[in-house]
Amino acid sequence: KEGLCFHLFSRTRHQDMEEYRAPEMLRSPLEDVCLHTAHLLWQRHAAQGAAAGGPGGEDIAEWLATAPQPPEAVAVRNAVDLLKVLGALTPRGEISGLGVKLANLPLPATMARSVIWGSLLGCLDEVLAIISSSSGRDPFQLPSD
Repeated sequence: KEGLCFHLFSRTRHQDMEEYRAPEMLRSPLEDVCLHTAHLLWQRHAAQGAAAGGPGGEDIAEWLATAPQPPEAVAVRNAVDLLKVLGALTPRGEISGLGVKLANLPLPATMARSVIWGSLLGCLDEVLAIISSSSGRDPFQLPSD
């Protein structure tokens, strides 16, 4: 059909694009993927009316290993260890109360923890200013294109 077609990128950029994007699990920070996996496993565990306790770090690794393109086992283990250090997971690998709060915030776990502490300590405005300035790109840098 005749008409005009407007593209938002050049032909050169289109030729340089990948045919398919990598799965979001591989593009996202792995600690966030592990945290959300732990939260979903905990919700599933609670919905089934299971006894006290919940899925641990082993279950997170096992669950992620069933993905079509799973992350490396060492990387998952490191991400689970980081979440334990942050307090999002208990030493047994179960999601903690803090982990549930972190999973519900639309931020990486490290930044979400800072926001929660900033709120508790009464310095939320300052924490938000620091996080917003550190999470974006440099405003004085021109795009590479």
